[in-house]
Amino acid sequence: TTLKIKTSTGIAPVKAYTYRSSASKVGICCTVAQAGDPAFVAAVAAKGTGWLRFDAFWAYIETSQGSYSWGTLDAAINTTIAAGMKPLVIIQTTPQWVSGSATVTMGPVTAAARTAYANFCRTLALRYMEKLGGLEIWNEANLEAFWKPTPSVADYIALARPAVARLVVRLVALQ
Repeated sequence: TTLKIKTSTGIAPVKAYTYRSSASKVGICCTVAQAGDPAFVAAVAAKGTGWLRFDAFWAYIETSQGSYSWGTLDAAINTTIAAGMKPLVIIQTTPQWVSGSATVTMGPVTAAARTAYANFCRTLALRYMEKLGGLEIWNEANLEAFWKPTPSVADYIALARPAVARLVVRLVALQ
């Protein structure tokens, strides 16, 4: 299958990635800690679950610009895969060094914050793309619980466009 991705230089064909697995199409959402717990993951896999959806908390992974702590996410992804399931990772939360706020659910609404988020998405993709079943740009950005101070469709679209562009660049590189 070939996807056609619109870029600033025109339309680029991108071969679609097909995840080959005998795993079920059924999945559950859990915490990143649960996804890294072999006993939890084994119990979920034994029920026929094929996917685990969990967070990659940007605020806790990149606590200062360019300094990453991947241990918890590494464990979650590797444990999920070892159990024969596909990880679906949600990239969300904003570090204080980006937002200026201790509230990690602040939406990245400035141009600089959106660029930093897109760069983090690319860094995460470079590290994990061959292992992931999928990536999700933020979680429920329409709810104030996940996007403070006020959810905004325009702000979410402004965040998603550069993030997806950085991810598409990585997908093309894998072809």
